[in-house]
Amino acid sequence: MSDSSISPELLQQVFSDIHRERMEGLPFLNPRLSVKATPFTPLEQGNVGVLITPWFMNLVILQDAKLEATRKVGSKTTYQFPSGSYEFIIAYEPSLGEYEMCSLFSPMDAFADQDAAEATATEVMQALLDPDHQEQLGSEPLEKTEEPAQEKDAQPMSRRELFRLSLGGDQ
Repeated sequence: MSDSSISPELLQQVFSDIHRERMEGLPFLNPRLSVKATPFTPLEQGNVGVLITPWFMNLVILQDAKLEATRKVGSKTTYQFPSGSYEFIIAYEPSLGEYEMCSLFSPMDAFADQDAAEATATEVMQALLDPDHQEQLGSEPLEKTEEPAQEKDAQPMSRRELFRLSLGGDQ
């Protein structure tokens, strides 16, 4: 792997370092959890997966190579996936370069242990990529928009709605 390659393993290492160096001892951390990146799926937007930390669980989009910050950190982009439309925030970490994240859970007190968090992350990825949810929500898959759509059916799905879908509930 070259220095410019971005992988889930690198993401996991960077956030493990952040946990140890910047977050340790903060009261909102769930001490039963550790940093873990799920396997990522290559899609049109980049490589998509879930990052679990003791302070959040996010959908993350990584590119194949380290990107300099070309967009304003904190700006938002909306992507269409088979299960709906999701808003991602542009982020930057020197070791990773530019990446995008969509908050699923924060704080993480609802998780009793690492196994529960990892099972939820797996279910979220399955629900996100499930084409059966496309018809249910009226979305077209894998299109990028810079501005959120104005139609009611095309509004970004909340993380709560995604979680409910991952557990088999109705929208």
